[in-house]
Amino acid sequence: MFLFTVIIFVVTLQPEIRKQYMQFHRFTVLIIMIFGAIFISFSSIASSPFKHFVTASDTNDYKVLYLLKNAEDHPKVLRWTVFPAYNDNDGVMAGLVLTNDNGRENKKVSFAVAPMFSFLNSKLAGEGWIVFNDKVLNKGINKISYGLGIKSFDFNRNEKFDYSLRFIRVDPRMTIHFTDTDTRKSKVSLKMFLISEENPIFDKGQFKGLSTEYSYIPRMDYDYSNHDDYQGTDMKFFIEYQGYNSENYIKLTGIADQKYRFAEKKYLYFRTFLSGFLWNTQRQSNSFQNVFTRGSIALIHQGFNDYTYDETFLSRQNQTGFQNDQISTVSGGGFKTPVGSAHDIGMSNHFAASVGFSSDIPFRLPKWIPLRAYFDIGTYSTFGGDKFNNNVIYNGGLSLHYKDIGAIYFPFFSSENLGNIYKSEHKTLLSRISFSLNLNKIEIGKMPGNVF
Repeated sequence: MFLFTVIIFVVTLQPEIRKQYMQFHRFTVLIIMIFGAIFISFSSIASSPFKHFVTASDTNDYKVLYLLKNAEDHPKVLRWTVFPAYNDNDGVMAGLVLTNDNGRENKKVSFAVAPMFSFLNSKLAGEGWIVFNDKVLNKGINKISYGLGIKSFDFNRNEKFDYSLRFIRVDPRMTIHFTDTDTRKSKVSLKMFLISEENPIFDKGQFKGLSTEYSYIPRMDYDYSNHDDYQGTDMKFFIEYQGYNSENYIKLTGIADQKYRFAEKKYLYFRTFLSGFLWNTQRQSNSFQNVFTRGSIALIHQGFNDYTYDETFLSRQNQTGFQNDQISTVSGGGFKTPVGSAHDIGMSNHFAASVGFSSDIPFRLPKWIPLRAYFDIGTYSTFGGDKFNNNVIYNGGLSLHYKDIGAIYFPFFSSENLGNIYKSEHKTLLSRISFSLNLNKIEIGKMPGNVF
């Protein structure tokens, strides 16, 4: 109730006062949004004994359930919940999730929609998907699914000229799910990312309006996982193509995660990342991930590197304030030392690789202190002096991990080249703490991958 009181209060303020309020209280609102979203998301897969969460009576064995109600016990359900959200460009958003998927049952048709309204920009945003599953009577293939997703939020905002930039991503896909065992799963996906992005138009320093630029990125993924009580393996390989302006590239990437149990609820974790361009007309360029060069490899994966809008970032282009401290360990090289879009360390248009190691602390700690030690080392190739040069960076420290969804990183040391830049961007020890949010791990009835 307190959360919705805050939202209503902010909405009723005058525009200028509302902007000042959001600037002074953005961090507080963000914390409320994150905890609210995580609470609702975890509750969506937890059993609830309260019958009043059912909001419609049983009609032909079809029920409309509040999302906190466990849907696994019902053969036909339509689940819903309010879903508050936040990012730096859209501000506070009021949202609604509606889905017929319980995350367990293989339905012929599954869907989820998550419309949202940005109070800061007075815009509609959100995402949704629909999947058609076709059961295959084949010894090696379990099913083939055909899906279509759509996502739209703002990725940049200019307060001086009072405009925000929207992206729209449409991603049709076909996925072949191979026959599973109790521990092993694998699939191949063919995807097409159709992306439109708004760009500002200036004339002699004056803002004149917005233009729209389009990107088309076909990608083929292979995903494999094998988990038992003592070890776990996750691998992902993908190849993608993009043509833009008069340039083009073909990029191949592989990511492997391995864990081994060495004690009760204690694991060793290993991560390997390899990525290189089979073809790149901008291979020798030292301009990275911008209007001139696209698809650049990043050992330090931040919001501006997520050019297919796969992940959840609180800020994508602004890279200011504490949002600059968010990184991703799902994509890229897995480094924990974000330096922002002003620096190109760890980026390549040719080849990059990294190895990461982490371990749960071997002695007993309270459950609310899930402490790990980590170390990452990587190499990336840049062009200079008429040849390609290999550069090496590393970082290490301690981290707190919460259900593989959120993590906080405390860097203790790094290579000199990386450390000098990191310390120049983060003057104090407190500001050098970084974090990650992998909200793709949270399944609200297999709802869209992220809602930010």
